[in-house]
Amino acid sequence: RDKRFGVDPRELGDASPHLDAGRANMPFLSALSRQQESVPFSQHLNRFMLFLDPPQHQQLRRVFSPLFTPEAVKRWTGYVDECAAELIGKLRQSREADLIKELALPLPAAAISEILGFPREDLPDVLPWGQDMIAGFDPLMTEDTATRINHSAEEFSRYIREHLETQRKVANGPGTLDPKAALDQGLSLEE
Repeated sequence: RDKRFGVDPRELGDASPHLDAGRANMPFLSALSRQQESVPFSQHLNRFMLFLDPPQHQQLRRVFSPLFTPEAVKRWTGYVDECAAELIGKLRQSREADLIKELALPLPAAAISEILGFPREDLPDVLPWGQDMIAGFDPLMTEDTATRINHSAEEFSRYIREHLETQRKVANGPGTLDPKAALDQGLSLEE
């Protein structure tokens, strides 16, 4: 809680002047990379709650914390159980199973997608974008990987903007993100 510390590396300034800011495979979590606002993945990180200090962190937390109260989580138990059973059923049909690829990645993605109100049929598109962006935390990525990550970040941003525009016009169910309410609480569409 000491205000001298934070999670946003952009506050460090240019701690690495010897790095070439134009390199595509610069570690995305670095202060220098995060200052490159034209880089799609850096744009995501710069708006991601875990990498923001107050007061921006609190603004986002106010919007999202009601979705993760014990009562809200209980509402999702049946859905998560149903998804897990479906994924495990598919695993049982395979001769060889990859628990990470076929259960550990799609299960939380399905739950988060449902909470955010993404249509279930969009999960096959959303999951690869998320997997690509997770690769953005690797400090030793190749330039090809960085290019793929940025492409996925652009596609995911486009998808989210279109989704939020649609969701602003419809009533949301209990326990799902309400974009209209989030905008009314002062968040921008980008946030």
